[in-house]
Amino acid sequence: MRSRIVLLIASIALIIGVVGLVDLMKKAPVQVKTNEPVINVAEERHVTVWKAINPIVKGKPISIELVKKTQLPLSEALKFGIKNDTKVDFDPSTLTNTDIHQGAIIMPEYQTSRTQPGYIDLLITNGMTLYPLQVSDKNLINDYIRPGGYVDVLTVSSPNINLAANADKPKRFKGVKASMFLKHVKVLSVDDGDDSDVISARASVKEKGMTTIVIEVHPDDLARLALAQRTMHIEIYRSQTYQKPTYAEVRSIMDNYVGVEEFRGNTANPREAM
Repeated sequence: MRSRIVLLIASIALIIGVVGLVDLMKKAPVQVKTNEPVINVAEERHVTVWKAINPIVKGKPISIELVKKTQLPLSEALKFGIKNDTKVDFDPSTLTNTDIHQGAIIMPEYQTSRTQPGYIDLLITNGMTLYPLQVSDKNLINDYIRPGGYVDVLTVSSPNINLAANADKPKRFKGVKASMFLKHVKVLSVDDGDDSDVISARASVKEKGMTTIVIEVHPDDLARLALAQRTMHIEIYRSQTYQKPTYAEVRSIMDNYVGVEEFRGNTANPREAM
């Protein structure tokens, strides 16, 4: 009797197991075979570019504050002809050769280094020209006047003596005067023996007591400068703001100086003539 009960329970368990297996097989997903190739989706590559935060004027260097780094998908970068990461030269001597508007991508060809052709033209302000001016080096202070700074040009002249080659000590004072010839003139180079300057004046013989600076002037001043360099003693000083007129004669510093002497003939006393 007991053996029959055990056999009945085993049979029932077997039947339940078979039913569960069949149900599980019905729920299993059916794999459909296809001849289409399997496509692996890869993430698109990005490139690094630099964009202008603010407009950048032609002839100016690019500083880190003017640009921002950003990532572009390669597909979008290719529209600008960019295949790899772009670079920006932040050297202060490297200048932009075109105006760059806000938001524009900065391309390598937008910059010109000091060793490339056309660099000198970028240093010159629009409408201005360069002039090599010989000046006295007696009152110059080392490293006080540098390229990129501004100077005032002072001249000492005389109608009787050529002071251009007569140093700075005229023997006759009549007519000698000093005046400011030009103000706020931009300096492009100073002849201080440094061969690294991009702009340098070419002179066959350097005169004693003189040095040459390259300045930026308006073309209308060229004739006056050429004449002044050949007739006057010229000095330069760092550009200043003046409270009084920048003009002086010898009588301005010598109280007892008389520039004009009058010679009159002896005349009779009016009383005696009567």
